[in-house]
Amino acid sequence: MKTLILDSSFLYLVIAIADDNGKLVFNHQLDLPKQQSEFIFVEIVSALEETGYSINDLDRIVITRGPGSYTGTRIAMTIAKVLVTLLPSISLYTVSTLQAIAGLQSGFAFIDARSKRVYGASIDNGRIISEKIYQFDDLSDIDDELFGQLSLLGKADKFGNLAQNILDLQSFWVKVDQIDSLVPAYLKENAEYGSSTN
Repeated sequence: MKTLILDSSFLYLVIAIADDNGKLVFNHQLDLPKQQSEFIFVEIVSALEETGYSINDLDRIVITRGPGSYTGTRIAMTIAKVLVTLLPSISLYTVSTLQAIAGLQSGFAFIDARSKRVYGASIDNGRIISEKIYQFDDLSDIDDELFGQLSLLGKADKFGNLAQNILDLQSFWVKVDQIDSLVPAYLKENAEYGSSTN
């Protein structure tokens, strides 16, 4: 199963392809905040050229659904929806952006939500326990290992290999059956987002 992995939901543009054996044969994680739309097509073409695959060779696409930048998340999501609509043989899956940050580890993943808030999730071996908006001050009360934008706390960011994390989370992918109804995950203040888990 050849898989195209796309993430444009926050700071990075992630373009990766996994081969039939589930091994990443192309993996670019580019630090391009607010520039993902300028490079995503070029990167997809590069991925296909470098691997020798064509779009028709792909069996699956997996994307992050958010939370994150609403506009950013829609970039990869829109491209995936177009490809799956044009090529119905390709299956589409989503995974939480915060799951992708932590991978199969346990801890607390978060990214900037602006206005002194973060999108955060407690994660247990890849499974989301809770996913909601936190006030920035709440982070000081969290004792779990932290993943994500630790630069907000004056530390080095911890994102790891996002494409590999997404690939490792396959058991948590959510299959999209109704392509037209797929929209980015939007977290409201003080409201948890009910994510699907297996």
